[in-house]
Amino acid sequence: MARVVKTDNAILKRIKQKQEREKRKYRTREKRVRVLIVCEGEKTEPNYFKSFKVSSATIEIIGSGFNTVSLVEETKRIVKKQKKYDQEYDQVWCVFDRDDYSSTFNAAIEKAESYGFKVAYSNEAFELWY
Repeated sequence: MARVVKTDNAILKRIKQKQEREKRKYRTREKRVRVLIVCEGEKTEPNYFKSFKVSSATIEIIGSGFNTVSLVEETKRIVKKQKKYDQEYDQVWCVFDRDDYSSTFNAAIEKAESYGFKVAYSNEAFELWY
């Protein structure tokens, strides 16, 4: 008859703990989203966006002073400069006023979308509302 070798309980306990450790997830912290917001206004819109407290994302807000199509081109230049330093954004937003006199409004939206940017616009009385 074959002799059965019994394993010590302490050894069995260590083996079980090792298996449980291997099942755990390490380094599973969520990646923070990087967002760039380029605004037409130099003070009002950046102050508005800075008033929001967002802990799940890193948000960079730039008040450029450009309008519509120029703003989209400036945003493209900023994104290209950041890619040079291997710092890409997960989302890029262009924010400008929807003025009645602006004939380049639709062209700016189309151009921004062709670059993969998102667009937000406010009415012409945004400064009064804010």
